[in-house]
This record gives sequence, structure tokens and C-alpha cells, in this order.
Amino acid sequence: MSVLEQYGFILRKRRNIEELNSRRNVYQRPACEFTVLRLLECSKVDGLLRPTPGFVNEMSDESRQLKEDWLRETMAARYAAYDAASDEVKRTVLIDFLKENLSRRVRPN
Repeated sequence: MSVLEQYGFILRKRRNIEELNSRRNVYQRPACEFTVLRLLECSKVDGLLRPTPGFVNEMSDESRQLKEDWLRETMAARYAAYDAASDEVKRTVLIDFLKENLSRRVRPN
């Protein structure tokens, strides 16, 4: 569970339940953008959303198309800048976009 949390696949919050005098974990599935950002920050994927060196990259044509469709839809007008960037710069462009996009979604507790 801690690895899933570390790489952004789940969010875990500790909740106090006063009536039961106990604490419980509450798990939540974060936005896809959050998971992608965490994988980029942990260097598990590169700017083209491929596994970093050392991992077998056997992505099917259908998976590649789904990835491209998601990037175009999510980034909208900013996709052109991402697409035009060199492979080395794509990671930075994507991280900046995701951080900005997620910061607009954050709701206070």
C-alpha cells in the first residue's frame, strides 16, 4: 500500500472516529493527472510517459493511442507546446502543466 501511495495511485488519510475511540485509514483514488505527476517526479516515467530505462517498454499501439488521446484532451491548447518540445524538455513541460492544473483543483479540507 505504501508503494501505491508513494507513486500516486492511491491517497491515504488517517481519520479519527471519536465514537469508537479509534483511527482508521480512508483510501481514495486521486485524479489521473496526480498519478502521472507523481510518476514523473519519481522518475518512473519519462516525458513521453514511457517507463524509465531499466524497465521493459512493451506498449501496444492501442496503448500509445490512448496515451496520446489523453494528453491531447487533458492539455488542450497546451498540447502543441508539449508536442513541439524535444524529448528532454517534454518531461518539464508536462510536470509544469500538471502542477498548474492540479493546483486549480485543490480544495481546502
